[in-house]
Amino acid sequence: MAFRWGCTRWGTSTWGGQLALGLKSIALPGVPPSALISWTPHPSTPASIVWQVYVNGRLVTVTTATQYVVVLEEIGRFHFEVIGVRAGQEGTDNRGCLETIPGDRAKLSWSDGARWGRFKWGIQPWGKTDAVLYRVYWDEGLGGPFVLLDETSVTSYTTEALDDGTYKFRVDPVDAAGNQLTSASIATIVVLRFPDAPSDFLVTGYVVGTTTFSATWTESPTAGVTSYEVYSNGGGGAAVDYSTPVATFVAPASSGSWIETGTAGLWVHAIRAVKGALTETNVDVRHEYELGGVPLDVLGLQPATPEGLSATAIAAGKVRIDLDYPAQAEASIATLINVYYDAGTGTVDFSAPLFTIAVPTHKLGEGNVFALTAESAALVDGTTYKFAARAADAGGRESPTSNEATVIADASAPPDIGTLSVELVLATPVLEGSDA
Repeated sequence: MAFRWGCTRWGTSTWGGQLALGLKSIALPGVPPSALISWTPHPSTPASIVWQVYVNGRLVTVTTATQYVVVLEEIGRFHFEVIGVRAGQEGTDNRGCLETIPGDRAKLSWSDGARWGRFKWGIQPWGKTDAVLYRVYWDEGLGGPFVLLDETSVTSYTTEALDDGTYKFRVDPVDAAGNQLTSASIATIVVLRFPDAPSDFLVTGYVVGTTTFSATWTESPTAGVTSYEVYSNGGGGAAVDYSTPVATFVAPASSGSWIETGTAGLWVHAIRAVKGALTETNVDVRHEYELGGVPLDVLGLQPATPEGLSATAIAAGKVRIDLDYPAQAEASIATLINVYYDAGTGTVDFSAPLFTIAVPTHKLGEGNVFALTAESAALVDGTTYKFAARAADAGGRESPTSNEATVIADASAPPDIGTLSVELVLATPVLEGSDA
């Protein structure tokens, strides 16, 4: 557990270097399990401070109180951190200044080598060791020869955080004269750390006919992740069922699709990283959204609406369509723009597009606005046409309709000019050196 001020770094001299003291956590009974975390503000902490509470590196709440009950949903290992920020900065993303979640360490302990005997006044050591120093050796997790790790004068030692692997340790006693005994006692430990969670999980599409969901995410930063598991609540506002994944994707993977049926209403999908036999236990990398209708259709998971559509008559009866696609507003990645027209009837027909415009490849929410243009085939000269457009994703789901634009197709050249005549225009002489 840790506590600190926000990444704006207001300065240790102003606040004495600390905003909170004594961050504690207490496991609470019940189902689902939860934990009460509490902290004491430093005496110099401004009264306007609000607290961001992070669990396993993710923001779970912002509060002005000095305690918070974290619902964990299941048993696991959790790292709590509290960051103080000024009022008005509650939404600031301070994940970049969180402490690195500590890794697993190895704690060694041993006796001092003294022999014990039974006396009439009790069991006491005799022949006490004359060791004044202990040298700790390890194989560095490589299975090779032992190398010196550290020295200590006490009978226990804790390593720094260890990477995944199998480690062997040996402790040699050394006396005051420098005599060292190579110990015959070897200790072995296996370290396998839980992976960090993935992030930015977003369900990007749902195809009604095949009940196929699609999602994207940012992969876990942990090396050695073997797969990602997606979990679901099955719709209807139920809790996520973490007992069985609805889909598994072999790493490396940052997107995937799966088939799933369920109930209309509030859907929740979540994702976790897996490393070998270990699955991390985050409960907040998830996406909540509404699916409604019979059969299920998507509400809110559409491409963005094309904007600023204009239609311009160009030569040979063709029409140029210009529009903007605001990718930053989409909830599903558009791959093309369907351009529709009215065929001269006055009402745009959306049964089939007249032509399509490709949308550049991009990631969801990248913030790009794409300026797109394309030309139609030749249309009937002098006919008034209406055009409109809809963006479509890879699953065929369309956005709301853009504005309409009207244009008159023009395939006719202008009339010929009248009789052409020509005359010679003499150059005007230029007189130099005139006394005039």
